[in-house]
Amino acid sequence: MPRIKKRENRLLSRKRWTIGILLLALILCCGCSSPSNGDPRFIEEGIAQYNEGNYKDALWSFERYLINDESSPTAAYAWGWKGITYEEQGNYDQALQCIERALALRPNDAVLWRAKERVLNALGRTGEAAEAGRRAAQLGTGELIPPTTPTITTIPVT
Repeated sequence: MPRIKKRENRLLSRKRWTIGILLLALILCCGCSSPSNGDPRFIEEGIAQYNEGNYKDALWSFERYLINDESSPTAAYAWGWKGITYEEQGNYDQALQCIERALALRPNDAVLWRAKERVLNALGRTGEAAEAGRRAAQLGTGELIPPTTPTITTIPVT
């Protein structure tokens, strides 16, 4: 009898251990795909960090948004601000890539066309910059602010 009891206890202990490991794995997996990624508040946070001059943190916030959403109309704001942040850091190639991603999603955004004009000028591509400037002038003015964030300070349209 005692031998059977020991064996049952060992099996029960292994089952508990296995269940514990599976629960831990489930918790860790759920934590990795946080429901907050793709949340527009990351764009708000990134804009606030940009306005404070915290460009590294701003880029991280825009990236956190883009982890789960790269192609919705709202993602254009994250791409645009990411590009403008890279521009501010002098990383014009990265800036242009991000701004072009944003323009693919929001082709009639004057702020994005102005940003593209500035970046192309910085890269010495003046002909393309002039064309982007003409496109921005046709579109008028605007703000690169997601519709859900009306209280955030905007960058000037120049």
